[in-house]
Amino acid sequence: MAGEQQQRSAYEGRFDLRGRGAPWSWTLRLLVVLVLAVAAWRAARLGLADRARSRNTMSGVVRALELEPGNAEYWWALARLHRFKGADPTRLLQRAVAANPREVRLRIELAQQYEIVGRLEEARAELEFAAQVNRKFLPRWALMNFHYRHGPDQQFWKWARAALETSYGDRWPLFELCWSVQPDPEFLVKSVVSGDPGLQLQFARFLLHKGATQAVGQLVRELAQSIRKPDAEVVEELIDGLIQAGEAQAAWAAWSTLCERQLLPYVCPKGPEGPVNVNPDFHVAPRQRGFDWRASPSVGVFVRATPNRLKIELDGRQPEHCLLLWQWVFMPRAARYRLVSRYQLRHAPFGPESEPGLRWRVTRGAEQLGSVGLRLSGEVTLLETFFRSGEECTLARLELWYQRPLGSPRFAGELTLLAVEIQPLVNAR
Repeated sequence: MAGEQQQRSAYEGRFDLRGRGAPWSWTLRLLVVLVLAVAAWRAARLGLADRARSRNTMSGVVRALELEPGNAEYWWALARLHRFKGADPTRLLQRAVAANPREVRLRIELAQQYEIVGRLEEARAELEFAAQVNRKFLPRWALMNFHYRHGPDQQFWKWARAALETSYGDRWPLFELCWSVQPDPEFLVKSVVSGDPGLQLQFARFLLHKGATQAVGQLVRELAQSIRKPDAEVVEELIDGLIQAGEAQAAWAAWSTLCERQLLPYVCPKGPEGPVNVNPDFHVAPRQRGFDWRASPSVGVFVRATPNRLKIELDGRQPEHCLLLWQWVFMPRAARYRLVSRYQLRHAPFGPESEPGLRWRVTRGAEQLGSVGLRLSGEVTLLETFFRSGEECTLARLELWYQRPLGSPRFAGELTLLAVEIQPLVNAR
């Protein structure tokens, strides 16, 4: 029993956590103190180096490098100071790259310096190595610019595609560079931006700015068949641009495709006898885009959308001549058409009675195709007029105007529109 007690005491003493009688405990303590001292010394040295570097002077950066000779950032700062003073920074940039071989920005700047002094092969090698270690946008963009300046074109297009694949945000500078090399919309669509709807949407905007409206029309029609719901508004903006550029057929084809895919809340006109204008019964509140209705703001004019109707209130302060409401209308063939409007038009309960001075007009450019005035009526009224489009694929405007009649005060009242349709007369000659 006494022997077991002695063995237990010896065992506990050997592994005493407080270190009494343990020969290795003092060694461990000394090791911890040594590690902490080295860490404190390194922290102080780095602090002194950063303080010297922050002065951004030649002597300050040199002092920082004396303290931390392996810091690539300090070599880079010294190279920039040398360049600012007109000296050659190549050797310093090489030291910076050697200190941090995987820093892409250092290699790109070294490549630019090689290019300045005419060492083009070394510049290209640095950029290609940067593109290998970093597969993001910056090194690819740098290689694209390098081959833009020095060729060959095959390498330029290779790195242009690679840069666009990893790009984000505004790609306009990349498009400008590609356009300056090959201002061919069809080539650029097939070779550079194919397969990425988001990229193609931005490129379509770019082409619209360049005036390549036919290429935009083809591209927008293709995009309308493949885009998702969040991109529908961007395509609507492009459709507006096509309409303004006179590409009516392409704009209408893209708009119809979006409606058929239920990406827009409209029922597109179908069949030879239906209305050719969009949203004729106002089942969708006017969205001010594409072929939908657009209200023109004026003083004294208030437009309110309610289910299946549109109310326009004039309070008597409106201009003597002003546009109230309009929409683009695509007329797919030369034919006679009928404009039909169902509405209510009432005087305001205050003020003198006067002629309303409201009139529907169908125009194509400066030419007026048809016109009809609205009459006062407290009941639902049906109004119609006939006109001929004059040519195939006509893009016309259906407009509601106010014109103060001569000798009458300004009209004050409310117009409620229930439906406005333009219907083709199939059998008419």
